[in-house]
Amino acid sequence: MATVFSRAGIDWDTALMAALIYRVIYYVIPGIMSVFIYAGAAQFTVIGLFAAGTPLTAIILTEALVNIRHIVYGLSLITKYKRCGKWQPYLIFSLTDETYSLLTTSDVPKNAEEASFYGLISLFDHSYWITGSIIGALIGQVIPFDLTGVDFSLTALFAVLTVEQL
Repeated sequence: MATVFSRAGIDWDTALMAALIYRVIYYVIPGIMSVFIYAGAAQFTVIGLFAAGTPLTAIILTEALVNIRHIVYGLSLITKYKRCGKWQPYLIFSLTDETYSLLTTSDVPKNAEEASFYGLISLFDHSYWITGSIIGALIGQVIPFDLTGVDFSLTALFAVLTVEQL
């Protein structure tokens, strides 16, 4: 009889641990994903691709195509980034629509180092993205949200960015 209870205890402990891990992972994954996949469109598409069991090579190719516009952004910043030394790899990684908009419309303050100015803008943008992803995961469990019209938000963002550059 003791064996039955100890086995049930182990199963109960395992179930509780699995439930706890699932809850923690549910909130941690968006933060981790935001650290390594710093592109909103990529994060939206990668979730569906993973859920559909898409092969990793197809996911990588899809994400490259979704974010191909960053190549165009990067080409226009080559001159600025050449002088950025240790910041350069991170600046290349962290180039997003919003960061591009800030870097191309902001002037470096007279007393600031150019590389640090660009790097800190990129770092702050990235940290806001990570924080927002985690807060969104937490709040998304509490507040019901109707997704109607959200699919248009990316189109609206590009429209605004285009108008600002004209």
